[in-house]
Amino acid sequence: MKTAIISDIHANYQALKEVLLDIDRAGITDIVCLGDLVGYGPQPQEVVDTIMDRNIPTVMGNHDWGLLNQDKLGWFNPVAKQSILRTDGMLSKEAKSWLDQLPTHIIHNSCYFVHGTPPDSFLKYIIEYYEKNLAPIFNEFREAVSFVGHTHLLGLYTLRKEQVKTQLLIEGKKMLHTDTKYIVNSGSVGQPRDGNKNAKYLVYDEEEHSIEVKYVEYDIDITAKLIKEQNFPQLNASRLYMGY
Repeated sequence: MKTAIISDIHANYQALKEVLLDIDRAGITDIVCLGDLVGYGPQPQEVVDTIMDRNIPTVMGNHDWGLLNQDKLGWFNPVAKQSILRTDGMLSKEAKSWLDQLPTHIIHNSCYFVHGTPPDSFLKYIIEYYEKNLAPIFNEFREAVSFVGHTHLLGLYTLRKEQVKTQLLIEGKKMLHTDTKYIVNSGSVGQPRDGNKNAKYLVYDEEEHSIEVKYVEYDIDITAKLIKEQNFPQLNASRLYMGY
């Protein structure tokens, strides 16, 4: 069975539409979302409605949490905070209620899914850990593979014979080993920060035991124009073209 993993959409509906079209064209019906549906982007309602309508299993992201807990906005940088406050008036009560019930983590098709770091953090960045400090994180889940987001970067963390290694991921397929445990950093649909402006998502093939990084082009100009029209910070638009 193949599962598509999408993460960090950040209200970029134009990117989400193209990613979902790509997933549909591939005939993949199983999708998991790693959170951060809102923040930075200009179409939060459209994004939440789409994920709700397609009944996509989703975990809580830090921006989703920040929107619902605005007394905690001191945790966010000024641009992120301003974006969340702008988003607040753009979402329906139904959308906020749906976001509020999101779990911190899920187990789906024998994989572990969390926004930030296992077992249940949507605030901790996996990249904050040095290799020598990562081993205990692998003990926080029993599954062979855990998928995380939050960083907007692509990366692979492996634990084999008590040794942890890290590597970058790029477009294409990578076979996984049965004697190795993995944490996969899933990149971002709506605001990539890896130097490539395309939307990113992953495909996990359970039978083949592989992951594939997919790049998808979308019309950045539409999203950038809406960011300006909706009075979001202009940096949110500039980053889409730069890819970081």
